Amino acid sequence: MSDDVSALQDALAGVHATIWAYGEIGATVSDQHLAAVAAADNAYRGLRGQLEDVVRGLGEQPVASQPGYTLPMPVADDLSALHAAAALEDAMCAHWRYCSGRVDAVPIRTFCIDALTSAAGAAVRWRQTAGVPLSVPAFPGLA
Repeated sequence: MSDDVSALQDALAGVHATIWAYGEIGATVSDQHLAAVAAADNAYRGLRGQLEDVVRGLGEQPVASQPGYTLPMPVADDLSALHAAAALEDAMCAHWRYCSGRVDAVPIRTFCIDALTSAAGAAVRWRQTAGVPLSVPAFPGLA
């Protein structure tokens, strides 16, 4: 398996984990935030399908979802759920940033950068919703 496909498979594994985690977060957040969680979950489900198509297009079988995952932090209430959602998006930024530097094909790199941009924006929105002062990292996906 090429480094390109390996990076994309790692991102796909991250997408699977993110979808699972949004399900857990959706079970915890208040009704006020449930629509935003559902929209994020739906967006990642669409992204998963697109990414699986990219991996298949490179001649590989997409990595399968696991039965369960670990949340990035305990989720016990609305605020912790919002922080967990931001952490999920930060983790996806790291995946997309790595992929964008690994793949050679411009359309796939563009796909990764678009996904990185979306995840970075979502992380900022989740933090803003949680009441965290607005800050945007200069290079999303870096620790």
